[in-house]
Amino acid sequence: MNKGDRMDSENDMGTPTTPKQDLVWIISEGKLSEIDLNEIAGPAPQNPVKAYHISDLASYLLNPNPVQVKKKLIGCEIHRPRPLLVKIKNSFRKIFSISTKANSSKKDAADKPEALISQSKGEAPALKDKDLESHFHKIDELLLPYDTTIKRLLDMDENTVSTILGICEDRDGNRSLLNLQGDFSEQINFMINNINKDVGVLLSMAQIADGLFDMGGFDFTSYDPQRRHRLIRFDRDGEPKCCILGTDNKVSYWIEDIKILQLLHLLDQSIRTNLKLKESIQQCIEGEAKPLKLFFNQELEIEYTSTQPPEVYRQVFEGRQMEATEKNVVINSLKNLQFGISLNYILKSDSGKEKLCTSMSVMHDIRALDPIKDIVPEIYTEINKRTQASEAGRFYLLDAIKGYRNEQ
Repeated sequence: MNKGDRMDSENDMGTPTTPKQDLVWIISEGKLSEIDLNEIAGPAPQNPVKAYHISDLASYLLNPNPVQVKKKLIGCEIHRPRPLLVKIKNSFRKIFSISTKANSSKKDAADKPEALISQSKGEAPALKDKDLESHFHKIDELLLPYDTTIKRLLDMDENTVSTILGICEDRDGNRSLLNLQGDFSEQINFMINNINKDVGVLLSMAQIADGLFDMGGFDFTSYDPQRRHRLIRFDRDGEPKCCILGTDNKVSYWIEDIKILQLLHLLDQSIRTNLKLKESIQQCIEGEAKPLKLFFNQELEIEYTSTQPPEVYRQVFEGRQMEATEKNVVINSLKNLQFGISLNYILKSDSGKEKLCTSMSVMHDIRALDPIKDIVPEIYTEINKRTQASEAGRFYLLDAIKGYRNEQ
């Protein structure tokens, strides 16, 4: 990944520098640039080029290259070779179109791999006393040979196995398969040596689903707020193009999904207006928390009531004489055009216990308040003052939510 440039006072490429006091930032405001695209992306388009600065964190979210994350190896799948007789029978049935439910169920049973899941937790608590922590780790290692999965692997006959796939699990309980390298004995040794431990899993990119990013591949502790990356955006043949430039003005990588740029603008606004989310990210940077997932939810519909409105509306309602119908019109408009940004992370503690935490911003599109313009114009005016415009639209922070769930 391109290391980017250090922050300075110059305004190169027409791009503003980010204030040095901001520890957490995402993307700068776009500015028109006169950069020559001939050496970067071929013949320059006629329309203007926009340039931005983005942070290390934004670069991680945009980068289309593979990232490595840590997941716990909890077991494996044992795939068996199919007997020659079964293969011949299945070929015969296929040729003569012989198919029954009984035959299908037998075939499924024969093809189904055997799943071996370790019954041992294999997790020594993270303690301040490193000697005591080491003692717990030694106990786990001594008990490992008695794990039923290990015993089963040690007794396994190589001739009865075609493939071994590792089964990994993340902190959210989501499981995935891991291809194991080497021959049979090397795969068995890998399983025995790494069962119930974190192993490296390669993801195709940080974005694992629409709006969902795995944050395990980003080293928050090495995050440098003074380092920036240069992003340019332009149109070619009617299509928007976007790329990250290195220090030599050569393309580090192209951004495949331009819509992510809008998400970055919303995330930046969310961090600047939601202190809870900003503090959560700072905890990850300082090593007090471990990030898991970042999720942008465009279909959020949190219901509020006139008796329990979000804090921003509680403040606006105070000191105003309003009819119940007026309040209801305002509250009913809040559930429309909500946009959720949530960070899931593990909060560490001195006792060794860990908390699964979620910090969320509920961003609200000001267009949702169009119905109240004429009914309660003073409310609309007050909220409109809190609205900030960006390339993502005109949003304000509707609500800031932070919750904890104790890990069992």
